[in-house]
Amino acid sequence: MILYYAAGGGLGHLTRATTVLRALEPGRPAALLTASSFADDERVTGGLPVVRIPAELERNPPAYRDWLGDVLADSHYDALYVDSFPGGILGELCGLAALDRLSLRHVARRLRWGRYEQRLDGPLPRYERTWLLERIEDDHAKALAACSGSMERLELMPEPPPTTARPARPLWLVVHSGPAHEVADLVAYADEQRRLEDAKAHLTVVSPAAPAELPPDADALDLYPATALYPRAERIFTACGWNAMRETEPYRDRHRFVPYPRPLDDQHARAAAARHPSPTARREPAPSAG
Repeated sequence: MILYYAAGGGLGHLTRATTVLRALEPGRPAALLTASSFADDERVTGGLPVVRIPAELERNPPAYRDWLGDVLADSHYDALYVDSFPGGILGELCGLAALDRLSLRHVARRLRWGRYEQRLDGPLPRYERTWLLERIEDDHAKALAACSGSMERLELMPEPPPTTARPARPLWLVVHSGPAHEVADLVAYADEQRRLEDAKAHLTVVSPAAPAELPPDADALDLYPATALYPRAERIFTACGWNAMRETEPYRDRHRFVPYPRPLDDQHARAAAARHPSPTARREPAPSAG
């Protein structure tokens, strides 16, 4: 049985986990290990069993490592997928003896590697394979090559858009799971664009929690996934998380994105790559792990 280690607290890690498992391990039993507040939402987890990281361990790394070692020692698990953070979000996987009995895979996306590296107090785990979901910086790539048996690109293409009629009235979407001040910022940006373009569009905000204030001619939905609305939308406003950028790829002509600061995720680099895509980015071979 696979355990997918998605230790981050937001929506993105779980969305990526279920996407990766569908692509690489269809039909194989799997569970999600997470601290996400969305772990009870079966729309997000796909009905997979969830192992919750106790909240009281978040500020106690030694106790967290002990707890994690006990979880990984469970004989039900024979493979571990580690999302985004090769040493764990706090460096908790570095030198963890319980990993020795497991087949290890890493799923890599952009990181602010210099900042993340400061959390590591030992060698990274040895991965049989690392899957690269997007281009990463050189220092990050070198570190992963040194701890991986092989490295391969994994293109998780968005689902093809369904054939659907556009609504009679233009629809603009703001899609973001939070935090609330970023949702409000995207709403203000979209509303300002409506004003500047004199657009007579209805604005729908797709978010787990409705904004405290909405501009005129706007409503809010708790809808997951939001992708079913994308073909009908004239504009789509999002942040620059990996999932949002992947899901909006077929709608790039109508997509407006804003990078927000994150401790470890490099949304600004992802936004720059989307604005100035390399013509060879999708054809580059994976870096050597030798």
